[in-house]
Amino acid sequence: SHVYLTASINEPAGMHHVEGALCGLPLIFRDSGALPEYCTGFGEAFEGDEFEPALENMMANYPRWSAAVADYPRTAERMTAAYIALFEELLAERETIIARRRRAGRLVPFLLNQIPW
Repeated sequence: SHVYLTASINEPAGMHHVEGALCGLPLIFRDSGALPEYCTGFGEAFEGDEFEPALENMMANYPRWSAAVADYPRTAERMTAAYIALFEELLAERETIIARRRRAGRLVPFLLNQIPW
């Protein structure tokens, strides 16, 4: 395997392309949905049925893309660090967050939980 190809249409944000890049494979991806957000800078994009030019560009620029994907940033370590930072921030601001909640805003969910379905 030398390249990861994804041709999903309107995909909101799958993980398959991330896994391909983290395996060290440059990406050929459809310019659709969330794919450009995750794949741009790590391979060649194509639109519609215009796959062949993207493949030709990948072949011509393979050393560049192969080197670029080595710095792919969407790693488990980065994600975990971001989650831990978020939880620490929420815990540090817990009292402030609780104080901002309104009792009236909690009344409707409370009443809905009391109605047997």
